[in-house]
Amino acid sequence: MKKITEKLSACSSEVWALAAFLLATLISMFIASNANAFERVNANTVRIKLLSYNVKGLPALINPDYDQDRFGDIGDILAAHKQAQLAPDVVVLQEAFSNRTPELAQHAGYPYLANGPSSSKPINSGLMILSDFPIAYDQTMLYGEFDCGTWDCFASKGAQMVRLQLPGVPFLLTIANTHAQSGDAWEVPRLTQLHDFAVFLASVVNHDLGLIAAGDFNSFPALESFTKFKSDTGMHNVGEICVDPRNGCVLGNTTNRQNVLDKSVDHVFIANGHRVTMRPVSVERTFTKPYKGRMLSDHFGYETVLEISWL
Repeated sequence: MKKITEKLSACSSEVWALAAFLLATLISMFIASNANAFERVNANTVRIKLLSYNVKGLPALINPDYDQDRFGDIGDILAAHKQAQLAPDVVVLQEAFSNRTPELAQHAGYPYLANGPSSSKPINSGLMILSDFPIAYDQTMLYGEFDCGTWDCFASKGAQMVRLQLPGVPFLLTIANTHAQSGDAWEVPRLTQLHDFAVFLASVVNHDLGLIAAGDFNSFPALESFTKFKSDTGMHNVGEICVDPRNGCVLGNTTNRQNVLDKSVDHVFIANGHRVTMRPVSVERTFTKPYKGRMLSDHFGYETVLEISWL
């Protein structure tokens, strides 16, 4: 009798686990069907839109030239784009330091949020990921306490990673976010940070499934930190792919080689897996114009549509 009871209990647990998975999948499909740019191309291919954006969310006392109402305004713009089903499905933020940056998430209406790391330093990492897809898992890491220069040493520099459940996709999509040391003169600490980021990515990547890494790298092709990060990870830069017309990737309005690659410190990198391939369909710099008479950040948004296919 005891063995029968144990078998029934195990069976019941499996049923409940299956029911929970199906419910999560149905919720995910409902959310995505009412959201943003997510598109199913065929049975084994989807498209998602990702925005990486440094919002210059420094505390008001040290950032007097940028008002704190900006964060709600950015959220309102994203919410309006949601209504038109044009908004990014995933928003990857940097410099979300201010205690008012959560207004961006509240106004935009993304149901899932993950924060980056924090430490004993005066300011947190400023990293945040907003998603229309359920976040199944997240992880963070900190760069070395003394691997920094100037004002950047007051922040908890590091990286974050999330795994997302896309509707109808039979695996979790891995997306990472970082903000590296600023300033051309501070290449040495930036090299160390981006090496640590590459090590972190190697520890979380599933080589069957690949990954996406986005953020403010404060680096560009002319710097060693950029080329070494590419070499360390083997990842492909979306801007570099899209400026070559042979690759069939569309450059959006106001977007050109200079502001998407050569002089851009904002980047998106992709890595294919053994079972998954990713292809950029378009890339565009967004938030390029003043809103209510002022710029919303000292960065433009970096927005890309990625086509994800699996075996």
